Amino acid sequence: MTKQDTRPADTLDELVRGVAQLLEQAPGFVAIFAGPDHVVRFANASFRRLVGERDIIGRPLRDCLPELEGQGYFAMLDAVYARGEGVIGEGLTAMVRSTADGALEQRHVDFTCQPLRGPDGEVQGVFVEGHDVTARKRAEQERNALLAREQAARRELEIVNERLRTAQRIARVGSWEHRLEDDSLIWSDEVYRILGLTPGSDCERLEVFMSLVHPEDRQKLREEYDRALRGDGRVEYEYRIIRPDGEVRILLERAEVRCDSSGRVVAVSGTVQDITERRAAEERLRRSEALVQIAGRVARLGGWALDLADPDPRFEWSDEVCAIYEVPVGTRPTMEEVLELCAPEWRVKLIAAFESCLREGVGFDLEVQVLSASGRRLWVRMLGQAVRDEHGRVTRLEGALQDVTAPRAAQETLRKSEERFAIVAKATSDAIWDWNLENDTVWWNDGMQKLFGYSAAELEPDSRSWTERIHPDDAERIRASIQSFIEGTEANWVGEYRFRRKDGSYASVLDRAFLVRDSTGRPVRMVGSMADISQQKLAEERIRASEARLREMADNIEDMFYSRTADCTRLFYVSPGFERIFGRSCQSLYEDPQSLVAAVLPEDRPTLVDGMQRLAAGEQTELYYRILRPDGEVRWVRSRSYPVLNEQGQVERVVGSVRDITAQVLAQERLQESERRKSAILEASLDACISIDQEGRVIEWNRAAERLFGYEREAAMGRDLAELIVPQRICRRHSEGLDRYVRTGMSEAIGKRIEIPARRADGSEFPIELAAVRIDLPTGPIITAFVRDITERKRAERQAVEHQRRLLQLAHHDSLTKLPNRLQLQSSLPDALERARRSGRLLALLYIDVDHFKHINDSQGHGRGDALLQIIAQRLRHTVGRHDVVVRMGGDEFVVVAGELPDRTAAESLAGRILDSLRSAMCSDGVTLSVTASIGISVFPDDGADPEMLLKHADIALYQAKERGRNTFQFFTPDMNSRLMERVVLEQALRRAIGTEQIYLEYQPIVDVASGTTVALEALLRWRHPELGAISPTRCVPVAEECGAIVELGNQVLRLACRQLDEWRRADVPLVPVCIDLSPKQLDRGRIQETVAELCREFELEPSLLGFEITESAVMQHVERHLAVLHSLRRFGCRIGIDDFGTGYSSLSYLKHLPINTVKIDRAFVRDMATDGNDVAIVSAIVAMAQTLGLRTVAEGVERPEQLAQLRELGCEFAQGYYLGRPMQPDAPALIERLRSSDGGSMTVSRRALRLSGGR
Repeated sequence: MTKQDTRPADTLDELVRGVAQLLEQAPGFVAIFAGPDHVVRFANASFRRLVGERDIIGRPLRDCLPELEGQGYFAMLDAVYARGEGVIGEGLTAMVRSTADGALEQRHVDFTCQPLRGPDGEVQGVFVEGHDVTARKRAEQERNALLAREQAARRELEIVNERLRTAQRIARVGSWEHRLEDDSLIWSDEVYRILGLTPGSDCERLEVFMSLVHPEDRQKLREEYDRALRGDGRVEYEYRIIRPDGEVRILLERAEVRCDSSGRVVAVSGTVQDITERRAAEERLRRSEALVQIAGRVARLGGWALDLADPDPRFEWSDEVCAIYEVPVGTRPTMEEVLELCAPEWRVKLIAAFESCLREGVGFDLEVQVLSASGRRLWVRMLGQAVRDEHGRVTRLEGALQDVTAPRAAQETLRKSEERFAIVAKATSDAIWDWNLENDTVWWNDGMQKLFGYSAAELEPDSRSWTERIHPDDAERIRASIQSFIEGTEANWVGEYRFRRKDGSYASVLDRAFLVRDSTGRPVRMVGSMADISQQKLAEERIRASEARLREMADNIEDMFYSRTADCTRLFYVSPGFERIFGRSCQSLYEDPQSLVAAVLPEDRPTLVDGMQRLAAGEQTELYYRILRPDGEVRWVRSRSYPVLNEQGQVERVVGSVRDITAQVLAQERLQESERRKSAILEASLDACISIDQEGRVIEWNRAAERLFGYEREAAMGRDLAELIVPQRICRRHSEGLDRYVRTGMSEAIGKRIEIPARRADGSEFPIELAAVRIDLPTGPIITAFVRDITERKRAERQAVEHQRRLLQLAHHDSLTKLPNRLQLQSSLPDALERARRSGRLLALLYIDVDHFKHINDSQGHGRGDALLQIIAQRLRHTVGRHDVVVRMGGDEFVVVAGELPDRTAAESLAGRILDSLRSAMCSDGVTLSVTASIGISVFPDDGADPEMLLKHADIALYQAKERGRNTFQFFTPDMNSRLMERVVLEQALRRAIGTEQIYLEYQPIVDVASGTTVALEALLRWRHPELGAISPTRCVPVAEECGAIVELGNQVLRLACRQLDEWRRADVPLVPVCIDLSPKQLDRGRIQETVAELCREFELEPSLLGFEITESAVMQHVERHLAVLHSLRRFGCRIGIDDFGTGYSSLSYLKHLPINTVKIDRAFVRDMATDGNDVAIVSAIVAMAQTLGLRTVAEGVERPEQLAQLRELGCEFAQGYYLGRPMQPDAPALIERLRSSDGGSMTVSRRALRLSGGR
C-alpha cells in the first residue's frame, strides 16, 4: 500500500463540476464519494457499467451497492476517510450485480482510493479511480489452465514411456526400427542392454550391429532380413551375438516391413528378445528327460496314462512298463487287458483303486501281483492320479509302475532276520543298538527305556542323540576310541563310560560292539549292546573306599593295633602306631615279638607279665606302664587287650591296642599342681571367692570373703548363700534365679559382671561387683563367684557423672551469655523437628546478626562489646516464648528456635518483636548504645526437613536481609538459593578475573564549572566477563568486599591508572590528576602507602597526579588508624577527597582533622535541585562549609544544564556527570581532545588541576 493526499479543493461540488467532463472520458472507472456515508457525487460511465447501470448519484454507497457488504470495500473507504491516507488495490475480486438480470458476477479490479480535503485540510470525501481487469484475468486463467493440461499430458506421456521401458526391461525385449531412406537405426534402451552397448556411443549403425552377430549366423541373418525386405510379411529367426565383453547370447528376432502409400518398403520394425536362459533351460530339460529314462530302466520304473476322452480309451505305456510286462514296445492295452494281467487275488483291489480315482479323483499307491507275458509272477507298485479339465471333470488318469519283485524278496528276508533279532533283544536286559555308518541313523531296542528311561520317541535316530548323553568328561575319549576302532582292523570294541539317564543322573555302562563290513571290507554298520554296571561300580567303589578308610585309619590313628599268638611268640599284624609310640620299626617287632616286653621299664614289667598271664587265661586286661624309647625318652602307655577264643574255647590269639598317654599323665600332674597354686592364690586374693553347689550351699569361702562379709570360714561352709549375704528385699529374686539355673542350666549372672547390693554379718548393705562362672565337676556342676566391694568406685563414679554433667553444661552453653551454643543446637534441633512433625505445627529458625557490631567492638572496646552481647542475649530471652530456645552461634550471631507455631505470621510477629527489643537504647558502663539487627527466617517443613537445610536456608535469608539495608527480616524463598548461587559464581569469576584483561578502567572528566575545562579524571572500574558480559561495579565491588578480594582488586585499579598516565605522557597527551576510590579494607591491611610509592617509582609519576577518594563512613570506622594512613598519603603528595559527602553519619568535628583537599557532593542532593529546595539548601551549606575550611567542592551526577547553572550560582567549583562527559575508554578521541585542550597541550599538570588538588 502507498499513501498520498490529493490537492485540497474548495468544495466537492466545485471539484465535480470542474472535472466531470474530463473524468467521463477516462479509460477506466472513476467515482467520487462524499462524507462518512460515502454518498456518490460522481460516477463515470465505466463505473456505472461495472455496477450494472443503477441509479446511484446522490445515494450512499451502502444503499446503492449492498452486495459489497462483507467484501472489505466499505471498510477500506471508511479507513481512507477516517485516516486521510490513500490505499491501492491490485487484482482484487468484487462480487457485483453488473448485468440486467441482477445476478452476482465476479469481477477483477485494480484501483486507488485517495482522500479529498477541503480548504481547511479536513477530509470531505474519497476519490476512486481504477480499471476492470476481468477479461485480462480470465485470459490469464485460461492460459494457465491450458499450460497445466499440457504439462499433465507430458507427464502422462513420460509415465507411458517409462512403463514401456520397464516392461521391455522385465521381459528383456527391445524394439528397433531401420529407416531405409537414410539407412538409420533406432534402438530402445533395452536393445542396448541386450547387445551390451552404451547409448550415445555412435553404434546405431547396421555395420556395427552385424559385427556383433556370430560369424556362423551372419549369412543366415542377412537372408532372413532380405526376405523381410521383399515384403514376405512378418519374419522370425534366431541367431547368436558376441557381446563386447565376449559373452555369447542367443536372440529371437521378429520383424515386419512398413510401406508407403505406393507400396514401397520405407522401414523395417521389429523386436529382439534375449532367449539365452530359455534355451539353456530347454537343454537342461532335454538332458533331464534322458536321465529319467535311464533311471527308469535301472529302477525298473515306467509311466502310464489313460485318456478318458478317447472313444476307445487305452493305456499308454512307456517303454519300461512294456519291458516289465514283457510285451512289445508301443503296446496299448485296454482296461480289461490290464486287469487280465493282474493276479486273480489282487484284481478286486486294483479295480477299486481305479474306480475311486475315476469317481472321486483320489490318487492311489498300491502293490499288486501281476503276470508277465511269459507267465512269471511279479510284484509291481502302481501309482495313479486323476487329471481334471477346467470344469473339474476327470478326463485323464496317469501314473507310474515299478517292478518291486526283488526289493520285496529282500524285505521279506530282512523281516525274518529282524524278527530273530527282536527275540534276542527282548531276551536280554542290555540296550541293543544298531548304527548305520553310511546315513548316521541309529536304532535302539527297549533296553534304552528299561535301563535309562528313554522311550523311542525321545531319542533322535542319529548318533548325536547318543554322544550328547555321554558324560562330558568321557565324551572325547569315547569318540576317539570309536573312531580309531572304525578306522582300524580290530574285530570288537569295548568301552566304559557314564551315560545320562532321563532323570539327569549318570549310569556307568559297559558297551561292547562289532563292525559290519560290505563286500569291499568298508565298515557300513556298528552293532553293540550297553550294560548298566552302576551297581557293580558302586560296590567296587565302596569296597575300595572302605579299604582306603581302614588303611588310612590304621595309618593315621596315634594308637598301636596288634594281633599276636597267646604266648607272644608270633605277631600277625601291627599298625604304624607302634613306630610312633615305641620309636622302633614294625619290622623289628615282627622279627622279635618279645622285644615289646624288653621296652617296658624294669619296675613296670611285673604289671605287664601279670597281664599277659591273665590274657592267656581268657581275661580282658587294661594296663598302665612306662616304656623306654631308643632315644632315651620315657613314655606312659595304656594297653587294652582281648583274647580271641577258638571253637574249643581256647585262646587262639590276642588282639589289642596301645595308646600313648604321656600327655594326659603330665596334664594331670600339672592340674594337681595348678590346684595347689589356685588354693594358695585364692587365699591370698583381695577379692572374695565363693563357691556354691546346685542347692546354693557354700562349699568354698576364702579369707577375703571372711573380711568382706564378717563370717568365719567354718561358720559359712554348708550355709545357704542367700541367708549369709543377700539382703532380705532381693532374696526372692535370688531364689528364683537359682531355681531357674537348677531347672534349665541358664542363669543371668553366669559369664557376666554384675553389680548388686550385698549384706554383711552386722546387717549393713554395700554394693558389690560379682563375676560368676560355672564349673562342671564329676560330682556335678558348681558356681564359683568372685566378689569385690565397689563402694569407693561407686562414690568415684557419682563424682565423675557430676563432673561430666558440668563438662556437658560447659560444652553445650556459651560461657559469656549462658545461652545454649551451636553444639547444643545441633543435638537438640532434631528432637524439636520430630516434635513439630508429630504435632503438625510449624517450627521457625530465626538467624539473627547484629548490624555493624564489629564497628562497635573496635571503637568501644571488647569489654563493652561483650557487655552489649549479654544485654542482647537477655533481651532475646525475654522476647521469645517460654518454650522457644535462644542460641548463641558465635560472635554477634544468634538463633531462635520457635516451635508450635500456627502459621508463618506468628514467626513474622516474633521477628518484629525481636527487632523492636534490640532497637531500644542499651546502656553499658555509662555509655548508651543503639544497635539494629538483621534476621533470616526459615520455616519447617516448607523450607527444609533436616537441621542442616533449615540453618542453611535461614543463613541465606539473613544474607538477603543484609542486602536489603539491614534492620529488617527476610523469610527464605527458593529463589534466594539461585541468587546465592549467582553470587558464588560471581565471586569465583571475580577471583579469576583479577589480574587479567577482563578488568579495565574508563575515565570520566571532572570539569571547571566556570570555564568548562577538564581539570581531572575519575577512574571508574569496569569488568567484562567473556560469558556473563559487562558486570556493573555495584555488583562486583560488594562481592569483592565480602570475599576479601577488594585489596587485590584495588591494587589492580591503581596499577592500571598509573600505567595509563604513563602511556598518555609517552603519547604527548597533557596529564591531569586521576581520582581513584579507596576501600576501607585497603586502609586497614592493604599497605596502600607502600603500593602508591612503588607504582610512582615504577612509572616515574608525580604523586600529585594521583587522588584518592573515600567515603566519610569508611573513614569513621577506624578513625585513628585511617587518619594515619590518609596523612601518610597526603604527605607523600597525593590528593585526598571525601566521596558521597553528606550521606554518612560522621561528626563534623572530625572533618577539620581530616587531611583532605576536596569534598564531593553526593548525586542524591544534585539530582533534585531544580524541584527540591531542601537539596539546594544542603548543597549551599556544603559549599559554604568547604570554603570556610579551605576545601574544594566537586558535585557529581550533573545531567542537565540547569543543574550546572545552579551549582555555578552557589559557588561550587567543579562538577562531573553525563551532561559534562560520559565515562570513556582511555584511547577515546573525545577524551584525548579534552585532555589536549585542558592546558594547551602541555605535558605538565594544569593550574586548574593543581587548584583542584590543592587545599589547606
